[in-house]
Amino acid sequence: MAAAVSDMVVHARSGDVDSYRLAHNAFHRTVLEASGNGMFRALHAVLAEAPTNHVSPEVIELHERVGHAIRVGDDAAAERAMRLLF
Repeated sequence: MAAAVSDMVVHARSGDVDSYRLAHNAFHRTVLEASGNGMFRALHAVLAEAPTNHVSPEVIELHERVGHAIRVGDDAAAERAMRLLF
C-alpha cells in the first residue's frame, strides 16, 4: 500500500494520469485482497473500471491515512479515511 501511495504522489506530480491510475488501482486491489473477504476481492474488477476522478493532494493524503491505519491495526481510523474517499 505504501508503495502504491508513493507512486500516486510521483505520478500526480508529473501529470502522468495513466500511471497514477495504475498506482491507485494497485492500492485498492491490495486493500481488497487484504480484507480476506471474497466478495470485497471481487469488487476490484468493478473499481478498476471506474474513472479516477480526483488527482489531488487531499485524495492522496486520504489514501496515506487508510494505508497507515491498516498497517498499525487501527480499523476505525481506516474505515473513517476510506469513507471520506467515497
